[in-house]
Amino acid sequence: MQPLPPFGEIAFGSLLLVASTMLHGLGMYLTLAAFDRFWPISPEARARRQVVFGGLILMMLVTHMAEIMLWASMLVATESVPNFRDAFYYASVTYTTLGYEDVVLPRA
Repeated sequence: MQPLPPFGEIAFGSLLLVASTMLHGLGMYLTLAAFDRFWPISPEARARRQVVFGGLILMMLVTHMAEIMLWASMLVATESVPNFRDAFYYASVTYTTLGYEDVVLPRA
């Protein structure tokens, strides 16, 4: 794959960032809708509240995983990383700002 000119790289990265932000917004909207629908108001519903709270956390985790998969998919599609496993790992450590630097993108 031919490298994009600098403006093309910025445009491609910006579109990917917008897509990731929209995906995040959708995930958080669905999480909030689930909260509004399922959160028990009764003080006696402690156990149910814990289950609903766990479900909300799971929804947020799935949203973040979907965003990481989006970035990993683009890394593989642009041939920046040779396989999805390494791309997912790279996207994960970059997304979480750990940045181990054991997987490095090619300069091109």
